Amino acid sequence: MSTATHSLVEVRPDIINRELHLQIKLLELQDLLKQTQHEPRLKGPFPIKLYRSILASLQTILDKLHSMRCVTTREEWYVNPWLLEHQFHPTWPAQVHGEIEY
Repeated sequence: MSTATHSLVEVRPDIINRELHLQIKLLELQDLLKQTQHEPRLKGPFPIKLYRSILASLQTILDKLHSMRCVTTREEWYVNPWLLEHQFHPTWPAQVHGEIEY
């Protein structure tokens, strides 16, 4: 295994734990937001819609970061010698159609 694979294996549980922690905190905040309608407030009603949209945006960001981590830490990208040697990128039309010789 390459050193890149070793470092990914070591870092990955820590990243997963952080993601889980953030997800739990977002869920807790959503529960607290539901309870704000029952709390008395001197300044008028609590802006629930604003904070609900903020929490939804944070959830979207967390989901996208999770997806990026899943894609970029796939073991195949680091242990497949052919990918490392040829740096194959399917978005390059010449490589997809076999117009480039290696």
